[in-house]
Amino acid sequence: MIIPVMTVRMVVVYNYTKGKLKKQWEKKAIGLFFIVPILLFLIGKPTYTYNQAKQLVYESHDVSTIVEYKEESYRNTVPIYTEKVRFFINDRDYHYEADNRFFLVNPRTGEVIEMKQPYWH
Repeated sequence: MIIPVMTVRMVVVYNYTKGKLKKQWEKKAIGLFFIVPILLFLIGKPTYTYNQAKQLVYESHDVSTIVEYKEESYRNTVPIYTEKVRFFINDRDYHYEADNRFFLVNPRTGEVIEMKQPYWH
């Protein structure tokens, strides 16, 4: 979504600098065109980062250490399709392993769910 918006923005700015978009209503449209993606980002970004969600797991469940998957970073998230629309957030929840227990954290709500079995085997 971001790549097409950025490409169109570059074309609009180029045309504006060449004098093709100098009318007053077009200036307002250009301003709106630059503000809308920023607002969408601020509204749609996840509430919790991966590290903040990790802290939620520490606080809500009695765990001592969370396993870090540095070389297998794909294991840090799990595909979930619980919401119809997620702007700027993939359809994935954060995944943690701690003390042979497994947890999912929703990046938007911060809800921590303990899984009965691991997602990644």
